[in-house]
Amino acid sequence: MTHTLIVGATSAMATAMADRLAATDRLTLMGRNATKLSELARKHQATGLSVDVTDALELDAAMADLAPVDRLVYAVGVGARGKLATLEPHRIRDVVDANLTGFLLTMRYADAVLTEHAQVVVFGAQAGLIQHPQFAAYAAAKAGLDVAVSILRKEMRRRAFMLVAPGPVDTPFWEAVGPVPKHALTPGAVADEVMAALTLEALPERLEPNP
Repeated sequence: MTHTLIVGATSAMATAMADRLAATDRLTLMGRNATKLSELARKHQATGLSVDVTDALELDAAMADLAPVDRLVYAVGVGARGKLATLEPHRIRDVVDANLTGFLLTMRYADAVLTEHAQVVVFGAQAGLIQHPQFAAYAAAKAGLDVAVSILRKEMRRRAFMLVAPGPVDTPFWEAVGPVPKHALTPGAVADEVMAALTLEALPERLEPNP
């Protein structure tokens, strides 16, 4: 049975992925919200690990106890909207830590437990949708994530990386940045496209679900 580690498991996108993967995979769910994590783990008879992905010591300890992982899904994300000159420093750090630093640390410590031909699915964003005023921190973090995935694809050649960059998705992300676009996708619709990609003989390097 495929062992899938979902990082950021209580986010809307990750939860949609867990709902679909639970039918076939053994799941390990990693996230910060212990209450939601426990509920999701119980629902899918999965292992739940309360971990802050920006804390290297926590990540190192958590990864050390995992069995070999066949698939890693990284779906951590935090948004913030505002002119950089007035955005609180802690919000800038939160955005960069969740969207970029957390991914780098996760891959740093996951390398030892990922199988030789593991799949790595990373949720990002379409650059054209976020390169706008008041999104400097978020856009920079997501751009960095995109580049990091490209480089890790070369460093970990035997593993398959797919960056998922959807159009607008109706998630709690919009609570921090503005109203949900009328044409936004549902998390389930995006997850369905990801699931279809996972069945292909070769994992696409990039997937861009759109309305």
